[in-house]
Amino acid sequence: MGSGSSSHPSHELQKAEADIVKLMFPLYYCPQDITKEEHDIASETWMAILNETSKDFLDKKKNDKNFTYSSCVTYFYDSFYMRLFDIHPMSKNLFKNGMRSQGKFLVKMITLALSEINDSKKFDKTLVKLAEVHNERGVKAVEYGVVGEVLFYVMKKIIGPNNYGSKIHMAWVKVYSRMLRIIVPTAVALELETGSSFQLKRLSMADSVMFETSKSADASGADGEHAEPLEKLQSEKVRLAEATLGSAKQNR
Repeated sequence: MGSGSSSHPSHELQKAEADIVKLMFPLYYCPQDITKEEHDIASETWMAILNETSKDFLDKKKNDKNFTYSSCVTYFYDSFYMRLFDIHPMSKNLFKNGMRSQGKFLVKMITLALSEINDSKKFDKTLVKLAEVHNERGVKAVEYGVVGEVLFYVMKKIIGPNNYGSKIHMAWVKVYSRMLRIIVPTAVALELETGSSFQLKRLSMADSVMFETSKSADASGADGEHAEPLEKLQSEKVRLAEATLGSAKQNR
């Protein structure tokens, strides 16, 4: 299994501009193809959310009087956007259609990604379209790394810290990295092509985004003792990426 030689987005990049893409990838990005075992692990944990069978969710529903969620899916997307808005407050301005519909769209896209990941042509087409839609809303390429951090955090929360081990974490890193492989180059190309006024008016991501890493994370390089250095490294990477992209726009 794996992506193999994926089809290229329609928005082609010059070699110099392709170097910008490398700067846009988050620190956790993994270029290795996802294995069948990893895909199965990610799919199994996702189905536990869709089918309302997450053990941690069921325990909370039964034993925690203050827990108000009757749906695991709603619990997932509410937790996702609460976390996103917490670490990236500026992203609130991007959502105009109500969080319920946005939450359902998020769930649909994750489900599609997992189901199409073995079909490179279909998978890539879906992700290119996703990047195009989000570009129109003013989402920058560099922001997709934040979304991944939020996804991993929320998956751990919903599945349960005791159940979300290193294998599950790496499976989701591989799934999302495969998505980024198409989304980020497409988003960079679109930013260079359009240079939309909405994007140009937005403040630097580095000033508002905190790349928080759970102290109990099992994945290599994501444990508590590395959290602060990772935040600093990612912040510098974002600043460099923004500056390089800005320079590229001026030289086009």
